[in-house]
Amino acid sequence: MAGRALSISCLAVATAGSGIAFSGGWRSQTKAPGLHGEFQQREQQQQQQQQQQQQRPQQQQQQQRQQRQQQRPQQQRPQQQQQEQQQQQQQICSLATSHACRPGRPSRSPVLRRSSELARPVEKLENGRKASGLADTATCALCLLCIAVFCYEHVAVVGRAGFPLRSWYLWHDRWFSPTQLLTAVFCHRDYGHLSSNLFGLYVFGRTVEGEVGGLRLLAAFTICGVLANVASLLWMRGHIASLGASGAVFGLFVVATLATFRLEWRSCVRFLVLGQFAFTQVNGEVGSQARVGVDKVAHVAGALAGILAFMVVRFKGLDLATQVTSSRYQVEVNKYRVKSGLKLEHWEASGWMREQDPYGWFQWYCRFFLGRRTRDDQRQVGRWTAAIGPKGRWRTFLVGQCVRQGISWDDPAASPVTRQTLQHWGFALTKSEFERLAIGIRAGKRVAYMGEVIPGKGAGKGVPQKGAVAGKGVGIRKRPAASSSSGSAAQKRRKTMS
Repeated sequence: MAGRALSISCLAVATAGSGIAFSGGWRSQTKAPGLHGEFQQREQQQQQQQQQQQQRPQQQQQQQRQQRQQQRPQQQRPQQQQQEQQQQQQQICSLATSHACRPGRPSRSPVLRRSSELARPVEKLENGRKASGLADTATCALCLLCIAVFCYEHVAVVGRAGFPLRSWYLWHDRWFSPTQLLTAVFCHRDYGHLSSNLFGLYVFGRTVEGEVGGLRLLAAFTICGVLANVASLLWMRGHIASLGASGAVFGLFVVATLATFRLEWRSCVRFLVLGQFAFTQVNGEVGSQARVGVDKVAHVAGALAGILAFMVVRFKGLDLATQVTSSRYQVEVNKYRVKSGLKLEHWEASGWMREQDPYGWFQWYCRFFLGRRTRDDQRQVGRWTAAIGPKGRWRTFLVGQCVRQGISWDDPAASPVTRQTLQHWGFALTKSEFERLAIGIRAGKRVAYMGEVIPGKGAGKGVPQKGAVAGKGVGIRKRPAASSSSGSAAQKRRKTMS
């Protein structure tokens, strides 16, 4: 019994052990898949982290690329703006140089040669004025003439102390000669006298030349110098000789002050600076006592003559009473003696006028030529391009008229009104321009303007020409379209005939 009990207990223990082992084995079998899944998850997480770490540089590179792409337009904007400004400047330069100057023929006027510089933006224009943008050829020529005369008179040559040009001096007695009124301007007493006059002549003469041109500077210098010497000759008597360019220089003070005045703050500053200097100099001469060797009368008379000289050089060739202030349209003033253009009331009603330029395109262009820049410039340049540009409707229409009538390009019989209109817009047809546009018209190109269609020379006769009115603008009249009733009647006729 004892052995049986022991065996039973051992069996129970063994069974329990096996059960424990079984249960343990079963538990281990059930737990093993869970641990394996955790390991897989960890491995997957590690792999994902590794992939993310590997992808981070790529993402960073992509972000950097995107940032660069975003920065490129910002970097390209200034370049695009510069290109647009250059294109606008080229258009404006072509507009400015075309006025009063035929294509292919450079103008002799320095004011027109400076049109490309005046077409720059205001900032560059002002910098150009301050630096070396103004012409000074005539000013330098006057300075060199004064220096040459002074050297001839005072510099020793071959042991001699120069050759005084006493016959050039302005003598107030019986030695007087009319030519001395001009020659005395270029003679000077000593180096100090020459130095002060040269400084004033160059500074103010350069300003005047930049505003009105070299020839008019010479005219203003001559007028002021001669009138100053005339006043000195009439005021002082006796055995006296007058010489020097002081009277002419005082006149240039006034001319430069008046010529630079415009309704713009920089011009106002220049006007005040030059004006106060001229006023101080003239007032000092009037209020001071007589000094030995100083001709006060010539100084004051030269300043007064500057007002007259400014009126001459500024409005030379114009009749103020009839051409500047007259409201009557004068056909005889036009080159082709025909009436061209419309009244101001028509332009105002059409909406093409602006408050800043109430007299239209020509007033805008004059102010633009003098350096003003506004937001309306692009519109005005576009108007000129559409009407008078390389493919402008008025230019091509005139060429088409000449080709159709078989006459020369410069024959005024071909549409004188169109020629006068082109003249108002600053363009005159040349032979080279006529030949360029006539090629397409002879080949059959149609030109439409003012409701009239001009077929090319090579186009067949009797063939109905298609084409509406070219261009958009005031003064272009479209042909009236056929009414619906007439169209329906024509259709009925075709049906009955068929």
